[in-house]
Amino acid sequence: MKIIYILIFILFTNSLFAEEKDIIILTHEFPNQTVPVNENMIRGLAGEILTQALKKSNITYKIIFLPWKRAQIDAVVNNNKKTFILPLTRNEEREKNYLWVSKLYDLNTLFLTNKNQDPINSINEAKNKKIGVLLGTSFEDTLNDPKYSLNKDDIELSYNHESIIKKLIGGRLDGWYDVKIDIISELKNENQNLSDFHFGKKILIEENYIATSKSISKELYLKVKNAFESFKKTPDYDKILKKYLEDIN
Repeated sequence: MKIIYILIFILFTNSLFAEEKDIIILTHEFPNQTVPVNENMIRGLAGEILTQALKKSNITYKIIFLPWKRAQIDAVVNNNKKTFILPLTRNEEREKNYLWVSKLYDLNTLFLTNKNQDPINSINEAKNKKIGVLLGTSFEDTLNDPKYSLNKDDIELSYNHESIIKKLIGGRLDGWYDVKIDIISELKNENQNLSDFHFGKKILIEENYIATSKSISKELYLKVKNAFESFKKTPDYDKILKKYLEDIN
């Protein structure tokens, strides 16, 4: 019996070590950016950059999908001192909370409206209109910026893109503010005809990063930073950008 207990202990201990990873990656399912395939496998623009950059540098990782606001909170707290988050837009509101490890790519934001409505080509044109945005995103930060003087009651927050599309099609929203890559991908996922909508003019260019908290060790920060910076110098990085952004931005 004692031998059985010892064997069980050894197996349990080995399983713990087998699951130990160098870093933890927190993210949210963003269409065509971070799309889960199966356990610890991810595709999309950020997903492919992440996978290839860490693989080439022999950094092991575990991916955890969370509601986006929760992911940001957990990344800042960083209890295990090895948690990173992506793709996180760098802006003034977030600057003090994060170390910005490596820039992944730029994305353009715009307003989407139904074809039977006028396009929204600026934030000023969004005044007095009901606009849908994803909760906890940089898009929410932008529309809530006092310099634009939008009514906060007109900003409709949602936990997912599907609900925004349904409200827009159903006439409960006048527009949707997001990055173009997410909008197009989600419309296709919902079998919507792109010609049924107005894509407004580019509003902002957002810089998307992999980031972490300021409590992380300098050694681990530099290890991950170097992995991404090295990968960005390769032809494979350019191929990923072309694959996802050539017809978007």
